[in-house]
Amino acid sequence: MKRELLFITALMLASVLGAQNFNQRIVDKFKHHSQKRSALLMNYRTVKLDMMQTLFDFEGELMEAVRTQYEYNGQGQVQAITELSFGETELMFDSRNQYYYANGYMSYELHQNFNADTEAWDLEDSLTYTYEAGLLVREDYFWYDALNDEMDHDEISYFYYTGTQLDSIIITRWDGTEYLLYEKEAYEYENGEIKKYSYFEIEDDGSWLETERMTNIWENGKLQEILFQEVDEMIDGLVNAGKTLYTWQENDNLGEEMHYEWNGEIEDWDPIMRMNPFYNNDVAADELVLPFFTDEEGNPLTFFTHQIDSAYMDTYDAEAGWMQVALIKFHYSDFVGMNETVHSNASQLAIYPNPATDRLNVKYSFEQQTSASICDNLGRIIKTVTLDGSHSIDISDLNSGFYYLILTGGENSGRIAKFVVE
Repeated sequence: MKRELLFITALMLASVLGAQNFNQRIVDKFKHHSQKRSALLMNYRTVKLDMMQTLFDFEGELMEAVRTQYEYNGQGQVQAITELSFGETELMFDSRNQYYYANGYMSYELHQNFNADTEAWDLEDSLTYTYEAGLLVREDYFWYDALNDEMDHDEISYFYYTGTQLDSIIITRWDGTEYLLYEKEAYEYENGEIKKYSYFEIEDDGSWLETERMTNIWENGKLQEILFQEVDEMIDGLVNAGKTLYTWQENDNLGEEMHYEWNGEIEDWDPIMRMNPFYNNDVAADELVLPFFTDEEGNPLTFFTHQIDSAYMDTYDAEAGWMQVALIKFHYSDFVGMNETVHSNASQLAIYPNPATDRLNVKYSFEQQTSASICDNLGRIIKTVTLDGSHSIDISDLNSGFYYLILTGGENSGRIAKFVVE
């Protein structure tokens, strides 16, 4: 999109926060994340990510090179993300994104770059979002023309769904007089998970040419492999470009992420990078407020079940082997917003079976009766129920996919549990 980050930092963001990608185009899929559609799920989470530090290995010493700072409004929504990068002698402001909301939805996004000469933020571009029935249907992108002090047309993206499932995005570009078809993104699903993402460019004859494809392989709800392919004009077809493999811990936390690139000379995969995260098992992912770098189609909450504290990244050299190149540190703090309550870990909420089919059993160790809502992956309330300590909920009317049970009554309002309907 319109951000420029160091390659390794972008990969780490993508890896740790769930947007598992090989190029900037696919990373941009966070544009239609559910947190832009609804603030509901964020309103109930209790630990916020305040800062992320990227430290690079310079001659054996880890030195901070990039810092990302997050600010939130009283509803738990991300209000600003500020990037700092290392200058000649110290960290300096680099870029800033500011976010604005209306009726619980993100309505406007503003991007700025820091001007070191004037020590002020220069406007770069903006995004405006349009919704229908809780779904993002249009995204208008404008760039700032500093010479004329005005926002100029650039792109309009249109989002198309079957029900609530995103099928495609059509991107149009301004040619000076009108918006013309430019690019297309298409999605295919299997068992509620995104199976294939394809990127197309418009041809002179009006047809679409597939130039990139990302194929996901899932097993028991966990992502095992992502295969990235790109077009080879010599053979007029797609060829292997890169892949990522994932291993998992017994507690469902991500264990290791391995990146490979295709070596056409030997027709085999070369390892290039790996990432190993470390977790704080006292705080579950359900209680975190994270910025929206995640990709909802990849179900980011499956990537870690507890708060992630740090992640090591290594690169591979054919002669020297694996070498550590970076360490990412995450800093959190408790957050109590207008609709939030900080909860004790002693308050237990259990749901089973998970995955479920026709009925979902709920047990908890606090007040005898409370109300709850079931929300879909877009944060929309599907149904409300009254619970009495041990309760069975009829979910036979729910489609296959991921859902959230959120307690909405009593002193434990806001406790959240994720479940899968098969």
